Amino acid sequence: MSLQGKVAVVTGAARGLGRAYGDADLAPSAAADLMATTLTVAVVDLPDVNAPRVTVMREIELITLTGPIRAQYQIQSRQGALVNRVSDRVQQQIGIQAGDVIVQINRVPITSAELANRILTSYGQGGLRMYFERGGQIYATEFSLQ
Repeated sequence: MSLQGKVAVVTGAARGLGRAYGDADLAPSAAADLMATTLTVAVVDLPDVNAPRVTVMREIELITLTGPIRAQYQIQSRQGALVNRVSDRVQQQIGIQAGDVIVQINRVPITSAELANRILTSYGQGGLRMYFERGGQIYATEFSLQ
C-alpha cells in the first residue's frame, strides 16, 4: 500500500508522544505509561489528491484554490488556480512552475481553474500579463500564446 499523497491523523492521548520521548527529563514510569497508550491513526488523502483538475492546452494542469489546498501548500492568496503540473516548454517560456498560484490574468482576478482556462484559451495570439504567487510573493509575467 502506497502512502504517497496521504496524511496520518493521530487522535487520542498520543498527540504529545513524540514531544515526551524527546524530553530528557521524562521519568521512567511516564515513559512506560506513554508506551502503553493506544493510538488511533487514520490515513486520509491530502486535499489535492481528489481535487478536480483542469488541463490548459495540454501543457498546464490547474486546481482551483480551496481552503484545504491553501493550508496544504501554505498559500497566502485567498483565490486563484494552483499550477499542479506544467510542461518544460511552458515553464521555460512563461516562467511559471508547479506550486505557483495564478491570481490574475490581465485585469481579471482568477477565482477558479476553469476561469483561468477560459481566459488562456480565448485570447488566441494576443498578449497576456499573468500575476502569480510563489513563496508568498506576487510576480508577473508577460507572454503571447503560440
